[in-house]
Amino acid sequence: MPSWNEHSSRFTHAAGDSVRRVFVFAGQRPGLLTRIVMLGAVLALFTIALIILVPFLVIGAVVVGFLWVSAQVRAVFGRAHAPGGALDRRRNVRVIQRDDSP
Repeated sequence: MPSWNEHSSRFTHAAGDSVRRVFVFAGQRPGLLTRIVMLGAVLALFTIALIILVPFLVIGAVVVGFLWVSAQVRAVFGRAHAPGGALDRRRNVRVIQRDDSP
């Protein structure tokens, strides 16, 4: 059985170097076991990343939610202390409008 080098040398002259590069690339392709191990490694890294990232995302969501609720509460109390609001302590004061014309 001829090796892949001998087989590709027959086509190299007719089709140029591109066919030879295809055979070389196909010969360098990783085996099935290597691909399975690499897939397992990628899945393990992805799982570890999720285990680390998910708590940070939950904590971040809680912090953002707390800040949003506190801003809403401050806005409600801010409107209550505004003029004419429920917690406005000013009394009804009459304003005297003076006529400056003689």
